[in-house]
Amino acid sequence: GDGGASSEEEGDADMTESEEDSDASDTDGSGPDLVAQEAGVLRELTLRQFMNHKNTHLKFNRHLNIISGNNGSGKSAICQAIQLALGATAAATGRGQSSDKKAKKGEKQTPVTIRDFVRNGEGQDQPAEIWLTLSNTGELAYQPAEFGKLITIRR
Repeated sequence: GDGGASSEEEGDADMTESEEDSDASDTDGSGPDLVAQEAGVLRELTLRQFMNHKNTHLKFNRHLNIISGNNGSGKSAICQAIQLALGATAAATGRGQSSDKKAKKGEKQTPVTIRDFVRNGEGQDQPAEIWLTLSNTGELAYQPAEFGKLITIRR
């Protein structure tokens, strides 16, 4: 592959597709097998009704991923989805309330939730969903006997 993320998508975003690298080990002897040694490496991301992604599935390359596309095609939404899946707040993704929408003194602020990322238009009554799959192998793997070689986070 050329280092990009592979995209299988039905929807509006126009993402670049490329061939996914195989999961074969490094064989030149110059470094460790990254797949076997790295817990927490991004493997797959699925977005449904999330911002401008109706139904997007990305498979990540094990080394380098480049996400490219036209303005408004959903590149930033992919980054925001990863942040949310890993526990970031909506404000940390830049989707927090703007200064003109902040609560007035004495009023209670309403927190921004995943519902605020539901894509506009068709299917608006369906919840936004994020699935992020991480590798769980190597010395830093989290309870591999219980969770296996992959961990999927769903939000």
